[in-house]
Amino acid sequence: MTIKSTPQNILIIVDTLNKGGLARVQLDLAESWIKRGMTVGLISLDSAQYYELPNCHYIQFRLDQTISYRWQAIFKRQAIQKWIEQQINYFETQFGKAHLILGAGELALRTVSKINHTAIVLSSHSSQLQAAKLPGKLGSMKLFIKKIRRSFRLKGLLNHKRIHVVSKGLAFELTNVLGVKPQELVQIYNPFDFEHIRTQALVLTPQTQQIKNHFIIGIGEFNSRKSFHKLIQAFAKSNYEGDLVLVGQGNQLHHLQSLCAQLTIQTRVHFFPFHENHYALLKKADLLVLTSESEGLGNVLIEALILGVPVVSTDCPHGPREIIEPFCENALVGLNDLALLSERISQFTQTPYLISEELLHRFNKEKILDQYQALLTPTHL
Repeated sequence: MTIKSTPQNILIIVDTLNKGGLARVQLDLAESWIKRGMTVGLISLDSAQYYELPNCHYIQFRLDQTISYRWQAIFKRQAIQKWIEQQINYFETQFGKAHLILGAGELALRTVSKINHTAIVLSSHSSQLQAAKLPGKLGSMKLFIKKIRRSFRLKGLLNHKRIHVVSKGLAFELTNVLGVKPQELVQIYNPFDFEHIRTQALVLTPQTQQIKNHFIIGIGEFNSRKSFHKLIQAFAKSNYEGDLVLVGQGNQLHHLQSLCAQLTIQTRVHFFPFHENHYALLKKADLLVLTSESEGLGNVLIEALILGVPVVSTDCPHGPREIIEPFCENALVGLNDLALLSERISQFTQTPYLISEELLHRFNKEKILDQYQALLTPTHL
């Protein structure tokens, strides 16, 4: 049941409104809160904008300032912190005290955490450790050193702060692995508008018209963390006779295209950039495959399941397991187990598993928005 709320003031501070899941989630939250009668401000820590903006009451972008040396980043963060403090003051001068100031993203964690305001909640959407980059003892040693360094830094930033995380795995990592001791720690999944996703999936798009054969799909940035090369290799080794569609962009695009040529599957692999409605392609896929080294949650997994498309994913830290395991534990594979990944592609394209609507309900937008109510503070004195 939806909680009827009185008008309250919410300010969202996000690293960027460029392409990516973080921006989409914050914009969706902003739009949803506006519909619930809240006064919503939106502050971006850079000038990029990809998505259409909701009709917020207050919007500010910070112009980019290029840095040449790593040491300059310290001074840049200090400048950003002062700028954020000014924006909070401007917002509250116009609309009254904020009931929630949500700082989302890595840069927000480093800057908003330095500001003293009881309404601030720091929102973490990604793993701070990820997985070992190298196999064996060397990889374990490097990950251990990284854990020590990150633990020291994050304790300084997040101890005794109010924190929100998007998955139970991130909560465990912060507190049990990195030793952060927050004042308050709340786990709330990202919100998903089931009706909107399913309606958009029925739209005929230029991308869906181009694909004539049946296919499996991967969606995300073409970067090292997403590891699309593993999906390409597993696809090439599988018994699946359809095509592979990859939706995204990034600095590894040409490398991935070259890999397809080396494996002589270039005619079966189709690359599309991010576009307005990827749900239409996703709905037509036989399977969505995620091969990330790490995730905060894994939004595309949930989107696929909402559309009735089975998923297979690497069992990476931290979101995929808690999303997928209730539906089908066998849809999780080891980070580097390409043979099993290939087998699962063959298996689940031939025999999809059941996707329960009841299990999906935990990601429903209205349920998630009700959970966010717990983060709103009473009016300040």
